[in-house]
Amino acid sequence: MRAFFFTLLFLFSLIANAQDYYEIDTTTNDVDLQLNGFHYQDTSSTLLPRDVISKNWEKLDIAPAFSSSEYIHWFKYSITNPYSTKIERYFFIPYHYIKEIDVYAVHGDSIELLIQTGTSRPFTNKDLKSSGYPIRITLEANDTVEYIFKFKHLYLPLRATTFLVSKETLKKTIYKSFSLLWLWKGVYSTIFLIALFFYLFLRQKIFLYYILLNIGIGLYIAIQLGEFFLFFNIDTASYISIFDFSGSLLINIFFPLFINKLTPIKKRNPLIWKWMFYLIYGLIIIWLIRLLPDARHSMFMHYSHIYILSVTIILYLLHPILLIRSIIHKDKNALVLFVIYSFYVFEAFIETILPNLGIFSDSQFVNYGILIASLTEMFAFMFLMAKEALTVYREREKLLLEKQEHQTELIQSIVRSQEDERTRVGRELHDSLGANMAIIKQHVKRTDVALFSIVSQSIEMVRNLSHSLITPQINKEDFKDELRELCHIFSNEKMTVHYYFYEWPNIEDSNITTHLYRIVQELINNAVKHSQAENTYLQFMGESDNKISIIYEDDGVGFNPIQQKKGLGLKNITYRLELLNGSMRIDSSKATKGTTMFIDVQL
Repeated sequence: MRAFFFTLLFLFSLIANAQDYYEIDTTTNDVDLQLNGFHYQDTSSTLLPRDVISKNWEKLDIAPAFSSSEYIHWFKYSITNPYSTKIERYFFIPYHYIKEIDVYAVHGDSIELLIQTGTSRPFTNKDLKSSGYPIRITLEANDTVEYIFKFKHLYLPLRATTFLVSKETLKKTIYKSFSLLWLWKGVYSTIFLIALFFYLFLRQKIFLYYILLNIGIGLYIAIQLGEFFLFFNIDTASYISIFDFSGSLLINIFFPLFINKLTPIKKRNPLIWKWMFYLIYGLIIIWLIRLLPDARHSMFMHYSHIYILSVTIILYLLHPILLIRSIIHKDKNALVLFVIYSFYVFEAFIETILPNLGIFSDSQFVNYGILIASLTEMFAFMFLMAKEALTVYREREKLLLEKQEHQTELIQSIVRSQEDERTRVGRELHDSLGANMAIIKQHVKRTDVALFSIVSQSIEMVRNLSHSLITPQINKEDFKDELRELCHIFSNEKMTVHYYFYEWPNIEDSNITTHLYRIVQELINNAVKHSQAENTYLQFMGESDNKISIIYEDDGVGFNPIQQKKGLGLKNITYRLELLNGSMRIDSSKATKGTTMFIDVQL
């Protein structure tokens, strides 16, 4: 107990004897001034530097981070150069999103304004080679100067961490920050384009949600790093706050929607999901009000930020709960998403929460953790989306294959129905009408030559028609003969059908021979009906790679295959070629005489 008491006395004595100035050591190139400065909050927001000097300042003992308020914050750092040579150093404020920063040098009774900068100040007053604010100072030999910082960041949270660094350290900091930033930009742009390609190609909402989520992350990070001022000279109207809040809003809306596409958190937690989006709807209303200029310069910003911060905390606490429930139910991707989200929470504690509590000190690379977390998120989510895209692609391929198989079955059914109907009609003609015509022929007197001839011709026509309708049972040896007979049947005094065979193979499959027979039949039948041709030529050719070709030619009137509405005959040919995995090319026009068709079938 006595040891504990003396320890407390020792700590109190250290605090009582703490220096109110920082003595420069030329061997130290990087100093966090948060424990070597003082703070004063101007509740009137009207004080001048000379007025503030005489106020009661509070010693800084934690990171200079403050919640949203309507007050101005002042900071004081006393810097001593104990050496006999002049020394140059830089105050470096790593946070870019601060409205106004005024820096004064107090030496004796004189107060000198060193710089006025911040987001609401002209572009020319900013050094945009850095994502923060480097402010150069020069200390004379054996001299002490008191520096006063005025931060005017009304109605928004403020982190006013300041470092005292050498020029070499500042260059290294800027180089490291921008190297990582350009890496992030490259990865961000690449993954954004990949996600956009996936969405345009697959039309899945998961990729649209990821695109909008990434836009939100990009907006938020760009505002924090000062990328806004690559396009704008000054922001007196606080447009930055709109972009900043837009980024946060997109993240809060599309993060749960994106996660839900990867694992069913909505299905597992319908009530929580509903109330979660009620809170998000409130964010949308606030965003709309923030579009009004007067709202952005009033206490509304303060209260709206409290609501935004509260909702964001609630949402970020709910997300892991929803994911844990999905892990319990062994939903896909739930565990991986929980690990990614835990990494985000860890980064938030390391980079934001713990420094604000004074447990960890701020770093000059204040956005280093954000960029690393964002890169990790992009690679992890891209892996999950690639996996999802592959699943969607395979499912789509499966559906297309099933659709193709269904279409093939449908065509087979149509063709089979046509064959059955043809066979039925053919048999009816042969068995009924043909038999009746034969009986009539027997009772017709041969002396009546004209009538006898008509009846004989009718019987022959019925026989040929029934023969053409009934599905032929063709053997491989008889197929050529059946094709010759078909050409012979259609030949008459008006049109002659010529046929030629070149290395025509014996086709084993009777289904193929039936389809080919019907295709040839449709070709000649169309010629009889529409071509007005005097000669029709059919060439049946076999090729060495187990492929056959049928070339049809006529000297008829021709037609336009593009404008011509496809008739039943051509449709039947197309159906049968689809079943045979064959192809047809038509060369014809009304301007030239004749038609040529090329049909190829792989056996």
